[in-house]
Amino acid sequence: MHEAVQLPRRKHRRSLSPEFQHAFALEVLKTERLRIIALIVVATAVADGLGAVDLLVPAVLDRIWHGRFPVLFLAISYIVFVSFEASVLVLIGARTKRGA
Repeated sequence: MHEAVQLPRRKHRRSLSPEFQHAFALEVLKTERLRIIALIVVATAVADGLGAVDLLVPAVLDRIWHGRFPVLFLAISYIVFVSFEASVLVLIGARTKRGA
């Protein structure tokens, strides 16, 4: 028969103070805010770069994509992505102001 395996018991953690939890949550929100801003900047640079290349030398992108470059898909994707990230940014800003 199989012997019962004894798993090591977890050590009880000390509970963190509410002040520390609050400060930690605010720092996480600040970090998320920076991440969102970086994502929006990078997405804007990529969309602008691809749009400029498509405007100036469309043959290059057509050769890479093996057909017509999907500018409309790029624009719609960019708008949806940035709108979502901006809405999260607004929520984080409101939460940070409320929590501060």
